[in-house]
Amino acid sequence: MRFRHGVSEAPLKKIGDSDKTGTEVTFLPSTATFTKVIFDFNTLEHRLRELAFLNSGVNLNLTDARGVEPKTVQLLLRRRIAGIRQMAR
Repeated sequence: MRFRHGVSEAPLKKIGDSDKTGTEVTFLPSTATFTKVIFDFNTLEHRLRELAFLNSGVNLNLTDARGVEPKTVQLLLRRRIAGIRQMAR
């Protein structure tokens, strides 16, 4: 599914069979819609880390493809109690 300026360009469609589940989102901001289109990787990583902590078992991957070498961080918390212990240290 693809959106342009907040409006879908086509309905959701099946693209093939897979044994995997989940959703992949690629976000490329439009200067016509957003006033700020430069994002700070560390700020996004911090916010996604909070979301991973609050949503045990969710696997979030953040990739910054703006540089020569893409920078990727995986944010995955298998159990919330482990995350609480980890944050308390």
